[in-house]
Amino acid sequence: MCRVVMFFVFMFAVSAARDDAGSKCHRLHHKMVPCCTGITMRVINEREELKECYEKVKPGPPFSCDLENCIAKKFGYYGEDGNLDTEVLARLIENKYENNEQVITAIKEKCLNGDISKHGPPNLCVTMKMKHCFNNQFLKTCPEWSNEGECSGFQDLVAECVVDD
Repeated sequence: MCRVVMFFVFMFAVSAARDDAGSKCHRLHHKMVPCCTGITMRVINEREELKECYEKVKPGPPFSCDLENCIAKKFGYYGEDGNLDTEVLARLIENKYENNEQVITAIKEKCLNGDISKHGPPNLCVTMKMKHCFNNQFLKTCPEWSNEGECSGFQDLVAECVVDD
């Protein structure tokens, strides 16, 4: 009986530690653009036709792919068959990061032509895994970081949390 109780206590502690690390690392994707001051990108997410995706898809369960899939379809790189058109996606990335060759090269090499399976659990959709891969390449190639306000210590968090692929 004591072993069973100790097992559950241990599993709870491990689970709590993972959740803490996961939530800490999750903030990377919300603050990466304002904290990375060394990469400029064109704003392409404010296109009029994307409003439908944001209005139609309400926040849902974790790992819901509805919003990412809707956006990908609107940009033309995700088909009804569930496959990505990497040529269309490559042109989109080149446009978004037009003067940032290092980011473009990393995304093409690691995401468009690489294995994105490590960027999410097996049941996570390909659009979300691709987004996570893009974000990781953006974070890994950022040449200059702000260390002010909410960005204080952000570079250390990147070193701790970004998947090395």
